[in-house]
Amino acid sequence: MKMSLGILALAAALAAHGGALQSGNALGIVKVASDMGATPLAVPFAAADGTAKTVAQLVSTNSLAAGDQIIVYDAGIYTAVTYDGEKWTAGTYTAKEGEAELTVGDPAATGPAPGTAFWLVRTNDLSRAVYLAGSVPASYAAVTVTASPMLLASPKAEPFAYYAAGKISGAAAGDRIVVPQTGGAKFISTFDGEKWMYTELVEVISGLPKKAVSKEANDSCDIPTGIGFWYIRASAEGDAPTVTW
Repeated sequence: MKMSLGILALAAALAAHGGALQSGNALGIVKVASDMGATPLAVPFAAADGTAKTVAQLVSTNSLAAGDQIIVYDAGIYTAVTYDGEKWTAGTYTAKEGEAELTVGDPAATGPAPGTAFWLVRTNDLSRAVYLAGSVPASYAAVTVTASPMLLASPKAEPFAYYAAGKISGAAAGDRIVVPQTGGAKFISTFDGEKWMYTELVEVISGLPKKAVSKEANDSCDIPTGIGFWYIRASAEGDAPTVTW
């Protein structure tokens, strides 16, 4: 997956995101290219008037196709809305065996807050880029991980270096960060009580099978711009960790 960012001074590009543009607001757009049918996406922007976005305003419909869905996850409950080719609708959904049960959602409901994430499910042509656009907030609040798992995403238009000093405070040994990828979940890191670690397969001896080696997280583990991740706490006991963007 790869991402690029453009800051556009074009109010017309945001007309579909509702509200009258407020003087002085910076307008932004993030392009996300993902080969996943279900992609966890960030909420980098507010609506054009600076208010919280509705579910229907989370993603630009310019590159979407009929049947694409937005799925919002909150405390174990999945709610979905469907794009019919012209607008977002409550739609219907029939769960398949092994899939999470979805509740019919409301396109006009308030969407997830910046710092959290949602799923975009595309039914075909995964080469279509996805666009997130809106008004750039003056600042982004830190997120307290009150639930586990919790779907999060950096709202900033830059990769998220979660392992850097000051980014995650209060993590407990065994806490995990998981970034979905094509073919399933990718376990990026586990907190060992002092630092975030990840496992890499390394060819220790030439010609022999690769060995799993635990390494300290570094910039190769950065979570890409616009992409969400699961934060899974090792235990519900103790203070909840805080993620600062």
